[in-house]
Amino acid sequence: MALCNAGVFTELFGIDIAKQRVANVHVTQAELDEIAKEYPREGLRGYLREILCGFCREKPDVTYGTWVSGFGERFVEGYSSKGKEIVDLMEAVITP
Repeated sequence: MALCNAGVFTELFGIDIAKQRVANVHVTQAELDEIAKEYPREGLRGYLREILCGFCREKPDVTYGTWVSGFGERFVEGYSSKGKEIVDLMEAVITP
């Protein structure tokens, strides 16, 4: 799973950011450039945004407490994770 995550993260964010955030990044910039030529990414940002916002619109409960909630907060009218994050649950149920 970690290697898959490293590959996806590298493809989406580039080598420099991937090396800062995940381990096992061994691809060179030249190799990444060749991959990008073979598999162009035009429209990828909008496509991913729509998919993730769809989760926030259609199944908001599965997005609270995850990185996906940021898309709901920023792009989906009426979406709010306020009071639904893990910190809220912990503060409500764990005794001081």
